[in-house]
Amino acid sequence: MARAIPLERGFPRSTTTRPRVGTIAKHIVLILVAGVVAYPFYFMVSSSFKDLLEATHTPPTIFPAEFHPENYTEAWSKAPWGRYFINTIFVSVAVTVLELITACLAAYAFARMRFRGKNVLFTIFLATLMIPGEATLIPRYVLMSPSRVACAGLPCLGWFDTYQVQIVPFIASAFSIFLMRQFFLAIPN
Repeated sequence: MARAIPLERGFPRSTTTRPRVGTIAKHIVLILVAGVVAYPFYFMVSSSFKDLLEATHTPPTIFPAEFHPENYTEAWSKAPWGRYFINTIFVSVAVTVLELITACLAAYAFARMRFRGKNVLFTIFLATLMIPGEATLIPRYVLMSPSRVACAGLPCLGWFDTYQVQIVPFIASAFSIFLMRQFFLAIPN
């Protein structure tokens, strides 16, 4: 005759329903950390409803003395925010699509094609990840500069204040090519 298997498996449950002191302490610490992390966001939103004098007052007030929702309509009327949003979406989509195209093509070449010096070239390519962005900031500015004086005989593209200056330098990324190459290597031939 077969033995009956109990319906509940696992560890025996505690007969008390009181949480442990460690669990309570952990939750208190998590609530405090969440409050510290959320406070700057709350302060930003609450300050947006204050007048200028109260928003810059020291020490800052936690709650607005007077509620000013008209601050949002005034801020919206001071600048062409709609155009700013459209520009942001256009640049973001263009950079994303173009970076995906260049990363896929380069990563496929590094993962599947055979050519002389492939590993050396890929190592040099990965070494560019160690160059901080701040080190390339001034040369990039000079390259995009509109004036020949800033270029000092170097080639200048004259793309200053255009969409190209926000898109072209970012369409090839060593990190994205590395990630796509690793993905292509994981797929069988």
